[in-house]
Formats: sequence, structure tokens, C-alpha cells
Amino acid sequence: KSELKRLPFPLSLMSKREKVGYVCDQIRKDFSEKQQNVKMVYGNPEFRPSFWLEDDWPWEKCNLSISKVKEHMYSGPGTLSDFLENTIRKLFATHGKDPETFVCEEQNDKTLNKKLIMRG
Repeated sequence: KSELKRLPFPLSLMSKREKVGYVCDQIRKDFSEKQQNVKMVYGNPEFRPSFWLEDDWPWEKCNLSISKVKEHMYSGPGTLSDFLENTIRKLFATHGKDPETFVCEEQNDKTLNKKLIMRG
């Protein structure tokens, strides 16, 4: 199992776009550890990421890159953003990390406060 990439911000402060980017990166990373010289196919059971929340949204229903999935295409419980957040939580739990504290070290109180203010 490879090293987990730190989040850009605490999970509770991440935007949907940031969550999408992180999950996409992790899907590619998970895939590249299992397969070599094969094109990744979303929705194909052979390429299901190890951390995918299959009970919430079956991998077979995700036939586009997460970055291209629109809200109306997501058929699981809650919103797509909720799904991404729960996916990240599961990934972090399997690595024994806290998604609120395992963040890029460049973050400081000033950037976090700015992010909090922008979120309202």
C-alpha cells in the first residue's frame, strides 16, 4: 500500500472541486498500482478502486471520470459532494489518518481563516 497524499485543506473546508480532484488522483493512483499498460475504464468492475463506496453508488454506474460526473448523474444517497467526502473519509480511515489534520504543511492559520471566511 502506497503513502497517502495529504489533503490541500481540512476535509470540512474543501470545495467540491477540490474533493473531485483528490478522489480522481487517488483513483488513478489505485489503478496504476494494480495495472500496467492498460487504459483505465470507469465503471468496469476490474478497475473498481479499493476504497470505492460500492454500497452508496455502485462503480458500474460511474461510467465517466469523477471530474466529468454532474450532480444529476449521481444516483446514490445525498449529494455527489457528500459521496466524495465519505469516500475520502473511508480512504483516510484505511490509512489510519485524520482528514481534518493530515493536510499540506504549507497551510497555516492565515490561509485556513481565509478559506473559512470564503465559505461563510
